[in-house]
Amino acid sequence: MKKKKLANLTKEELLKKLEEVEWCDRDLLKEYDERCHDGRIIFKEIPLDNLEEYIKNKYAQKRMKRAS
Repeated sequence: MKKKKLANLTKEELLKKLEEVEWCDRDLLKEYDERCHDGRIIFKEIPLDNLEEYIKNKYAQKRMKRAS
């Protein structure tokens, strides 16, 4: 998704899209993190410097969940 489209999403739309992809989309996570940093969203922050590790862990959790 293009950055301009992401910036135009409401907070609810952004959170819904993140839930749909189980918080495993890099562009959505970056938009979420930017909004956390500037105070538009107050939830858990996902540090951009650990984004790759975060995504790998989420995919691993997702695979384990499916295997159960």
